[in-house]
Amino acid sequence: MGRMVASGGCPEKELPGVGRDNSGGVDDRAARRSVEPALARPGPPRGRFDSGSLGMARRQVRTGLTARRRRAYALNIRNEKVAFLGRISIMQPKSCIMNTNSIEKRVEIKAPVSRVWRALTDHAEFGQWFGAKLDGPFVPGKTTAGRITHKGYEHIRWAATVQRMETGRYFSFTWHPYAIDNAADYSKEPPTLVEFRLAKSKGGTLLTVTESGFDKIPASRRAEAFRKHDEGWAGQMESIKAHVT
Repeated sequence: MGRMVASGGCPEKELPGVGRDNSGGVDDRAARRSVEPALARPGPPRGRFDSGSLGMARRQVRTGLTARRRRAYALNIRNEKVAFLGRISIMQPKSCIMNTNSIEKRVEIKAPVSRVWRALTDHAEFGQWFGAKLDGPFVPGKTTAGRITHKGYEHIRWAATVQRMETGRYFSFTWHPYAIDNAADYSKEPPTLVEFRLAKSKGGTLLTVTESGFDKIPASRRAEAFRKHDEGWAGQMESIKAHVT
């Protein structure tokens, strides 16, 4: 068996079936049978060729295999990235996924449900932690109005129409979000829905507030209203928690 040497001078493994003829050249008939099937194009021309030619042919085979491996590797990496992103999307809680239509905040309060319910639905107590002075009680189907008492916002009117009241469980109303311009007529805009849900927890009461319907707000003020209320509800959940406890 002859020992093949690549053009760079590095010894390589012998190709099975390759021998040398009487002139010291290479008997390439067996070599072609090994090399040609691996090439995407026809192999070297039939006849005699020296070891340098055979080395080139073998490098072409290796290059073709390497290119295929690279393509397969790249495809595998791409598929893994797609699968990873899919898993991340599934694992993300709703609050982490971009959502411009609704806001949701939760807080656990160390107080019984009945106490938190009273702080939510008694208009006087509601005003204390929310920062508003309301003119009358919350009644399903009726609108309760008043004014904001936060410093710098005393000129803003507060109004909400109560939708449902389920004692100890659920309280909801509709209003116009971030309606801070008293000269504007917000009555022509669709309101958002604010929902409070209460549930017993190990620590006392789990309170969840959701405000939805921002996608129907005029585009000219939608983003600002969403941002302000997202920040506002985060603060209000801490406010009612401090008020009750």
